[in-house]
Amino acid sequence: MKLKRTAAVLLALLGALSAAPSPALAAGTKSETVYALLDHYGNVSAIYVVNRLSGEYTDYGRYTDIINLSTPSAPVVEGDKITFPDKYVEGGLYYQGTAKGELPFLFSVEYYLDGKRIEADKLAGASGRLKMQIRGDVNSACDERVRAGYMAQISLSLKQSVADDISAPGASTVIAGNAANISYTILPGKSGDFTLEADIRDFKMDGIVITLLKGTISGFGDAIDETKKGLDDMAGGADEMAEGTEDLKDGIKSLLGGLYKLKSGLLSIVSSGADIAKGMGTFSAGLKDYTDGVGGLAAASENIKQGLERLSSNADGVSGGVAQIDGALRSLSSNADLRSLAESLSSSDDPSVRALAQGALQTLNSLGGLSGGLGQASAAVNEFASGVKQIASQYGGFDAGLKSAADGGAQLIEGFRGIADGFSSYLSGIKKCSNGMGSLYSSVKGLPDDVQRLIDGQLEFKDGILDAKKEITQRMENFVPDDSPAVSFASPDKNHPQSVQYILKTPEIAVPKQAAADTEEKKQEDFFTRLVNLFR
Repeated sequence: MKLKRTAAVLLALLGALSAAPSPALAAGTKSETVYALLDHYGNVSAIYVVNRLSGEYTDYGRYTDIINLSTPSAPVVEGDKITFPDKYVEGGLYYQGTAKGELPFLFSVEYYLDGKRIEADKLAGASGRLKMQIRGDVNSACDERVRAGYMAQISLSLKQSVADDISAPGASTVIAGNAANISYTILPGKSGDFTLEADIRDFKMDGIVITLLKGTISGFGDAIDETKKGLDDMAGGADEMAEGTEDLKDGIKSLLGGLYKLKSGLLSIVSSGADIAKGMGTFSAGLKDYTDGVGGLAAASENIKQGLERLSSNADGVSGGVAQIDGALRSLSSNADLRSLAESLSSSDDPSVRALAQGALQTLNSLGGLSGGLGQASAAVNEFASGVKQIASQYGGFDAGLKSAADGGAQLIEGFRGIADGFSSYLSGIKKCSNGMGSLYSSVKGLPDDVQRLIDGQLEFKDGILDAKKEITQRMENFVPDDSPAVSFASPDKNHPQSVQYILKTPEIAVPKQAAADTEEKKQEDFFTRLVNLFR
């Protein structure tokens, strides 16, 4: 098991070394790999810098301890200048220096078991619900030249035999064999706060490995400029879209005003229509009374017509009879013999005769006056007879008109009933139209608020575009061009390395085992063995 773990660490270190840029080596080239041992909580315990020199074996840096990892030669140290006496070392000369300083990032790790904070060493062999809180922040105390453009990759592995139901938001998780390999990334210039949870049993875990690499960009300048221009165009389009939507909202408001007026007009028609329908009912009742009256008048008119006809036919007889009576009275009143006899008897001694004679004279005188009156009456009767004939001849037309009016009244009632039924249907349709218009108005009434929310969303979209542009700009500012020179951790002013990378590691969490007697032969202290020993 120990050999397997050593081999795994060795492979990890070789992978980290091979991940660094590897330009063709030339005289006087240098690369740095900074190894930092952290405690369980992310605090720095020790820093080792492994330098690779090629061509010239002179370097700069202040170390508390220097170990030549490639040859037996000892360096010559003069202040911060380090020189190795070797003439040529195939593959380059590696040496390790123990250093102090501020790393580009600061890290912190906290552990919780079943909701309670717990010390890391007490997690070994524990069971329950584990929560790990991992945070990384840019270290402002680190030289700005040294920390510029670095991104952090935090990796840890949980064996499925000791952990399941793993929750790691924001992580990239890969299942390899019986282990879940979990990685978090913090972009250049940013901070990261990550939470990992899992159900654990007999817990153990290899140390957390943190790699700091330059976040470089290559050939993206034009693309980023085009992206920014595109975002500006999108923001302008969002503005125009919002303006157009504002016009749409104004149009909807105008439509609402028209719908409201139409709805109000229909309600007025419905209200007035009810009065009209009521009036039509009253008119229909009156029309019925009218036609009934005309019918009765037509029946009475027939009697009048017949009476006038009879009166007209009898008028001539009345006129003739009056004329005959008038002639007879005239003849009697003008009888001289009768008058002479009455005058002679009026002086008789016999009072009875005398009274009779005087009465006869009075009668004769009266008959003369009566005859004159009958003459006048005869003329009036003739005139009356002529008028009755004229009335009788003209009343026929009036009677025919009354009959026609009586017959037309029934048709008028039938026609008006059709008008009333049609108006009732019309009014029912208007009511339905009014109800539909009310529903339409209620449905459309909320549209301006909905459109305003759309406008607000469009403006938020525009703000989001501008924020995205700002975020892209800020993020790109924290990346560095791939041709920018690396800055030495050991000596930023004097060293000019081709590459610098950082590898940080926390201790494993495991139950301590009693050391077995080492029966193996003493291993050769070569370069790779010393590297592995850094992370044991």
